Amino acid sequence: MDNILALIPQRAPIVMVDEFVGIEGNVSRTRFAVYNENIFVDNGCLSECGLIEHIAQSAAARVGYIFTSNNKPIPLGYIGSVNDFKLDRNPRVGETIETTIEVIQEVQGGYSSGGSMDLFEFFGFPQPQQGNGQPQKREQRSGGSGVIISSDGYI
Repeated sequence: MDNILALIPQRAPIVMVDEFVGIEGNVSRTRFAVYNENIFVDNGCLSECGLIEHIAQSAAARVGYIFTSNNKPIPLGYIGSVNDFKLDRNPRVGETIETTIEVIQEVQGGYSSGGSMDLFEFFGFPQPQQGNGQPQKREQRSGGSGVIISSDGYI
């Protein structure tokens, strides 16, 4: 796909995906060329934060592709946590990263369970309640990344 900006909310200088390669079932692929002027490059290598941001934007591009293919507005999302991240070596300037995103589980409806902390709980707010005293149902989707930027593209 030529226009990655149609799939993700980020804008320069923080765009960390160059190309959405494609999707097949629950697997999608993206590419990103590491260049020296990138804000996440230090000493000729992409930092761990930059790599995680690239992964997040790759996941966002997947969601963007699915929603635009169905003529629906792209939802914003966030990374709730990163667990067990292991890195053999940092990608170097001049290298191209090809990233595979495999969706193992999607969460929709209800609030999170199964060991992950709900954001209301994390920030110390009470759960929204329905009239019957049960937690309020709300749809949850992920499709953005962990860095907040302004509408004109700045951190």
